Amino acid sequence: MSNVNLEKTLDVNLMMFDEASQRIEIMQCTILFTMHTTSPDALPESLNEARINHSVNFAKCLTFAELMLDHAIVLPADVDNLLISALAPYSNNVITLPEVNETTLLAALHSKMNIICGDNTHVDLVKITDRVQGLSYSYYQEEKDDYPELPYEQAEWLGELPYWDTPWWRRPDITTLDRNAADQEEFDTWIQACEESGMNDANIALFEEIDDTVRAAAEGNTNTSGELIEVDFEQKKPWKPTIV
Repeated sequence: MSNVNLEKTLDVNLMMFDEASQRIEIMQCTILFTMHTTSPDALPESLNEARINHSVNFAKCLTFAELMLDHAIVLPADVDNLLISALAPYSNNVITLPEVNETTLLAALHSKMNIICGDNTHVDLVKITDRVQGLSYSYYQEEKDDYPELPYEQAEWLGELPYWDTPWWRRPDITTLDRNAADQEEFDTWIQACEESGMNDANIALFEEIDDTVRAAAEGNTNTSGELIEVDFEQKKPWKPTIV
């Protein structure tokens, strides 16, 4: 499996906040990502497990891209909470970044997809092509934990009382949002709301469903040719948190 790379492209529309003009620009683009999965040895059972992992992780990354990127609104971390709250009734996903630009977005997506995939599958390349401008931006990174464009700790870009302990590009869930509370009371209210709603479980439920569905489809199938295991599953918008 380690010498076979998978490449996927999909068309999405991104709405990116432009700080200079203080407006949201629509970017009609094509996103491409490549991945490969390694096997510890050439034993049939190891190769079959690698093939299953490859299929699971491809489905996770594709689902993440389709659900969370198309018509997403990309905003800076310091945007007013009133804007985030105003967007809550709409189905557009919100992506927050330390800086809104193509390089930071690519690094965050590269990191996120690799975190989603786990240890034995690596997303090698993420590329965004602006179909209107004819410009392409590529991000290639061999080390999963080496992203100089991105803060490693929440305090580096959010300050005190972040809602999550780690940035969204380092969380193995489907979220792309990070915020911090204005005070301890607001933070405590958020934590309580998360616990009561089961938010953390909801944010990983779709990936767990994908894993279970692909593995169920692979039962009894020992074909180690490297082909993807394709399954149909219902794609649902993940639960969208409300900033309190």
